[in-house]
Amino acid sequence: MAFVQSLQIANALVVHPRASCARTGANRPRTKRRMRCSWSMAVAGTNQNQVKNGHFTGTYHSSDHFETAVGPFEASSLNPPPASAAYEGLSLDESLAIVSEYASHLRNALHDPTVAFLRGQLLAQHGELQRAVAQLSLSIESGMQHIPDPFELRALCYFKLGALDLVRDDLKSASDIRVETIGNALHVYKWWKDTFSSAIPHIETVKKPWPLQRAIMLFCIGEYRQAREALVLESILHEPETNTEFALWDLACVARIKGIKAVASERLTAHELACAPDGLCEFLELYRETDAERIEKLRESMQHELRSDETGQHPFAARHRFYLALHYDAFGVGSEAVCLKQTWLQDALEAGLDKTLEAAAHAMLPMVSA
Repeated sequence: MAFVQSLQIANALVVHPRASCARTGANRPRTKRRMRCSWSMAVAGTNQNQVKNGHFTGTYHSSDHFETAVGPFEASSLNPPPASAAYEGLSLDESLAIVSEYASHLRNALHDPTVAFLRGQLLAQHGELQRAVAQLSLSIESGMQHIPDPFELRALCYFKLGALDLVRDDLKSASDIRVETIGNALHVYKWWKDTFSSAIPHIETVKKPWPLQRAIMLFCIGEYRQAREALVLESILHEPETNTEFALWDLACVARIKGIKAVASERLTAHELACAPDGLCEFLELYRETDAERIEKLRESMQHELRSDETGQHPFAARHRFYLALHYDAFGVGSEAVCLKQTWLQDALEAGLDKTLEAAAHAMLPMVSA
């Protein structure tokens, strides 16, 4: 078929980049063949048969494996789905109708991973989380087990549903897949992104950037180092997309990992220092403070201001209450800090948080009684 022939041509043109893999450690790709070697070689140093047959790093150690992995996407790649802009401003039913119309032109649409993933994206965007989980699970079972996106979006759905153990599993699966793609030109994820980039809505379908949401989830399941790595990497790769919320979570992670004194040496980007979203300047000052007396004065001032707003009608009332609670969580010591954390989390929930912070508040509340 033309589809398979095009894949064979693409594989023949692949120029393998340098690849690296530590001998040991949690970040080493888990492959079918446990390679106890240091992968730091150029193609010039490899066997010519390996180059010819496509043998390289990670799960995708042969071109045959690549073609097998890409097989489930044959129909949708030959008949691309509508551009993501087609769903803008539409209701859920209208958006799903577009996907159903598209699916009607595909062979075996009931088991097409692209169709299931599109439906999962749209359902998650409109808050139909349990239905979204079902569709995202179907997309994984139908052929997306080597694509990180459905695992990441399903983790976000689980997070908002309060299923934290399942969040951990899906984030780990997504992370393992992304590690496998490093230096691996034959990994199917690279082909999938190139093929469907214009059609698949980005995971940032809510108010917060995905790297920030991922870090919040990791923090709430106790993976503080991984949460901080996600934030720091994003500030390096996409600094303009970061904001002061990134900084608050980063400093909370530092306090959890290294202690309060360590936040004084934490370097922040200009965008993290810009006090955006609005109203977070005072909190940035609080999170960067290491003097106990000064911290207490800042907290008292904030609590007085928040309690003066008894109706909670201030436009940032909920978010301010949440980040005061987070400070007690990461920087606080003793039973009083635990009680105040609980009080401000409950107040924040009553004031009305965005969905990600709402899920984070619920995730943090059980820790109070633990």
